[in-house]
Amino acid sequence: MLTDTVLVGLAAYLIISGTIDMFRANKTDTTSDNKIVSTIPHIIKAGDTLYSIAEKYGVFMSDISELNGISCYTDKLPQGSTIYIPVFERKRRSI
Repeated sequence: MLTDTVLVGLAAYLIISGTIDMFRANKTDTTSDNKIVSTIPHIIKAGDTLYSIAEKYGVFMSDISELNGISCYTDKLPQGSTIYIPVFERKRRSI
């Protein structure tokens, strides 16, 4: 059954030209008004993909690819190389 309801904490998968990108309903919005406050270095290990790295750190694949100047659709990440994971400023919600 199809629904347009999004449940917090569930992952949704969007297939674009045969590539899967992950979005989470509870993920920090990474629009231009959120600043990158730091980065985390990640050394590529055998079997790493942009998807698996993005899921591990809770960011979008596009955030990683834009910061590192690589294609979001690459399947070749050189083992032993270092890429950087963005850490975004979290906005506080008023209650």
